[in-house]
Amino acid sequence: MFGKTAFEGDWEEKYVFGPRIEIRGKNITVLWRSSPVLETKFTADKEADGEGRIYLHLENTGMRYVGAASDYASVAELYLKDEKLYFVENFPITGISKTEMVRTSNSRYGDYSIEDKKMLPLLAGRWVSERGGVIEIKKNRLTSSWGFESEIRVLHSNGENLESGRYEIVPFDPGKREIGGFAYVRYEGGVISAPLMIHDAPLVPDIYHKEEK
Repeated sequence: MFGKTAFEGDWEEKYVFGPRIEIRGKNITVLWRSSPVLETKFTADKEADGEGRIYLHLENTGMRYVGAASDYASVAELYLKDEKLYFVENFPITGISKTEMVRTSNSRYGDYSIEDKKMLPLLAGRWVSERGGVIEIKKNRLTSSWGFESEIRVLHSNGENLESGRYEIVPFDPGKREIGGFAYVRYEGGVISAPLMIHDAPLVPDIYHKEEK
């Protein structure tokens, strides 16, 4: 009844890192902080409510975190009006919550471009920190002497000029925000910055230099 362009694409709440909805054809994925909590199919129709809403009716409505045994909430309503998608959730304790969403060009990683092809070959190798730590990068996997290991991606902020040379090294899974115990892992100016997180203490800078073969 409706062309795919009416819904097709990615939707987020403005300036908020939280709910996200991805629509491809008749398939819909609901995400919370870049992790899928519901994947299902939908149909759409325009109800005679006088407000011009186009409703998306989901085959399944329960939302569940990965690995959880039960749903944490359900989708009560989902509809399009005036080029905005309205996402209505029903929580067992707090009840109804309504979110206004707009189309976004962000990926699940946010407003970043993926630069794996360009940067992973440059980052490959062994990196030693000024405090004695070691990071090793092989293909798209990072391991460290602190006992952490992660599959990674390399991102560049779309808000910065590529010539800035600043890249974020993040988990391949966009639902994860940290690599091991590092507060962040960042490449800039030929070095990697990767401070360890220490409970109830300020971050201590830790700079890694690449070992020459």
